[in-house]
Amino acid sequence: MNHLFITTGCLVLLNISAVYAGTSLFLGKSLEAWRKELTHRDASVRRSAAFALGRMGEEARSAVAQLVRLLQEEPDAGVRDMAASALGNIARALKDDNAAVWAKSGGLLVQLLTDDPSERVRRSAAYALGAFGPQASGAVGPLLKALSDDKASVRQNAAWALGQIGEAAGMAVPKLCACLRDPDTLVRRDAAGALGSLGQAGAKAGHPLIDLVKSESDAVVKRTALESLVHIAGPELADSAQNLGPLLEDKDPEIRLPAALVLARIGGEEAASAVPVLRSALKNTQPHIQELATAALATLGPLARPALHDLADTLTEAKNSVPVRRNAALALAHIGPAAKPAVPALVKALQRSQPLEVRQFAAEALAQMKYPANEKSIPALLDAIDKDRDPLVRQKCVWALFALDPAAKFRELGADKVLEKLLDEKGERTALLRYDAARKLANVLRDEAPDKTADVLLEMLTNKQLKVYNHTDARVEGADTEAATGRANVQANLGGDARYMAAQALAWLGDKAARRADVGQALRKAARDKDAKLRQAAQEALKKLNLKE
Repeated sequence: MNHLFITTGCLVLLNISAVYAGTSLFLGKSLEAWRKELTHRDASVRRSAAFALGRMGEEARSAVAQLVRLLQEEPDAGVRDMAASALGNIARALKDDNAAVWAKSGGLLVQLLTDDPSERVRRSAAYALGAFGPQASGAVGPLLKALSDDKASVRQNAAWALGQIGEAAGMAVPKLCACLRDPDTLVRRDAAGALGSLGQAGAKAGHPLIDLVKSESDAVVKRTALESLVHIAGPELADSAQNLGPLLEDKDPEIRLPAALVLARIGGEEAASAVPVLRSALKNTQPHIQELATAALATLGPLARPALHDLADTLTEAKNSVPVRRNAALALAHIGPAAKPAVPALVKALQRSQPLEVRQFAAEALAQMKYPANEKSIPALLDAIDKDRDPLVRQKCVWALFALDPAAKFRELGADKVLEKLLDEKGERTALLRYDAARKLANVLRDEAPDKTADVLLEMLTNKQLKVYNHTDARVEGADTEAATGRANVQANLGGDARYMAAQALAWLGDKAARRADVGQALRKAARDKDAKLRQAAQEALKKLNLKE
């Protein structure tokens, strides 16, 4: 039986980043003192002043016009170099508030990248353009040309800059892939890193990145390529997954874990070889590593079964962070009925003293496990339905009863009385709870269901906000390496319009529904709805109830 959802799901992201906080003094001098030294007659002093202003970040916003003038008029390449770099540092500090700085300096930086005779200036211009991030999308063309510069430092920074621009630089994929064969180590590193930041377009780089990982001798480049693969890898790389297997035995944990994460994203039988590394990561003392490992195990589904007991231990360890415990429950959910030995741990996680997200996903795991695998959890599920404060926890516990049949067993366990009480719940917050309770009562009790069951299903039939809830997905977005900090997110996997489920459930009520004029009227209206699945379900319900369309 499918489930219901009324929102766009929950999205949980973990993203740790360093932010530079400016100060009123840098190396003992004020902002105004450094700005004054930009006009000093000694080029070395001007260069140092530009450097200092760049390090002051956001506070140096007022110096942008002076730095731009230096780029336009300065004869000394070293000063132009540092002025371009300073503009980049200021832009990075301003983040999304850098549009005004871009308007003043963007065109000039592109010109310097293209025409300046100094390698250092072209290099810093490329860096500065990348520091503007997506704001610099208009510079993609010149940066692509810079990937062919005869100086490695310029190629390196151009590759990095394209990665910072992100999805708008998707056209750079072929040239960045060519840079994976560059003789310079840093060019290969930053090209590999950029490919993981280009969104859907970057997925085309999967095979070249795996080739690089297979052949690369530099550990940092290899880690960076793996980091990008953790962002973009998918089932389309299954034919190359065997090339990642040897990395699971690497002495470097920053290679072993990302390789396992990539295999988890690729999936398939080859991904099973990643489970031992992921199990080991569950015991890591860093919560962030545990979070990535549990999310990866969740993507493996039944292949994660060897980690079943590790996941149960991770779920019940109170010292673990909520995201780690949540992901552990989700991994158990994706293992399915085979996760039956984890029922005691899931019941413990369902207790009302546990954090909300832990309870929600423990309930989902028991729902995905289904009856009879979750039989020993039924008393705890009924208790949570009756007493938990969170409607979503309660709703997911109702889902866990959906496979409970026949009616005699349903009644014997007391599920009928608990669900019947839900039909009297009021308000939008518990609407889905009412709907799912009504559906289950109709499904198992048929025409012996409480009279109010039909009332709730008619309400559900008119709720156009309803969506089908399939399950919750976990996704790893990057690994924890020198190149970047990884993330793991959890998101509801939703389907289409869910009103058809109400039509189906009304048909299950048989004569109890057929005798009601309002049921026939509602189903006839639904049989003309623009949603094809609802139309079909309503038409079938009318036939089963022997009602005319």
